[in-house]
Amino acid sequence: MRRVYLTGSRGFLRGYLAAALESRGHRVVPLEEAEIAVDLTHDMRPGTLQSNIDQARQRFESVSGLRRIYISSHSARADAVSEYGVSKYRIERFYLGAGETVVRPGLVIGPGGLFLRHIEAIQRARIIPLIDGGRDSVAVLALADFCLGVVALVESERSGEFNLFNSVSPTMREIVECVLRLYGRRTPVIGIPFGVAQFGVSLAERLGLPLPFSSESLRTMVLNRTAAHRWNLSDLVACETHFEAAIAAALGRRLGE
Repeated sequence: MRRVYLTGSRGFLRGYLAAALESRGHRVVPLEEAEIAVDLTHDMRPGTLQSNIDQARQRFESVSGLRRIYISSHSARADAVSEYGVSKYRIERFYLGAGETVVRPGLVIGPGGLFLRHIEAIQRARIIPLIDGGRDSVAVLALADFCLGVVALVESERSGEFNLFNSVSPTMREIVECVLRLYGRRTPVIGIPFGVAQFGVSLAERLGLPLPFSSESLRTMVLNRTAAHRWNLSDLVACETHFEAAIAAALGRRLGE
């Protein structure tokens, strides 16, 4: 039995991870009772790059003497162009430099977080525009597999870098088409050439118009076409969940209905 302190009280991942830990006989406890600290906190608001780094360092130092696990992201890389990816990468440096553990999940498919926001956008749309036809792959991970992987690390003495995403990454179009099938919808999907999207987003940003994504998002999409992390989910999870099964579970639906 491990005594685990979890940060990120408002994040949906924390609740599911806490339940997974407790189902294995571990206890989620206050900081003063803990032997392991898992940091899931991140401020997603624009302009918070430095404050995220500073606050993460404070949390890291405040749990000195405990075993420390940081929940980073597939987006964390030395050449990251987004605030999110840059801050995650810089925070990783002081965890890894101290011989601690970093977990890099892909997009976690579950009933919350960024995935749920994507689902809500698909539900609202009358037409779904996909850049370059949605051909770009997306590193994904079932919520259940995320929990299994982190619990396995809590139960072991392993440290280092763990890249938790499926061995085969679906394309954005495959994800969208799976969601539409599960909802029984026939929303048209239209491909937009990258250059056209780049011009349109740049113009909209100059005019101050609201958009569902930014020029930073476009640069990140291009960057992610070159892999920065080696998949090693199988080191912690015996059998990964196929992305379609993960989406069906997140939406409370059955494949083939």
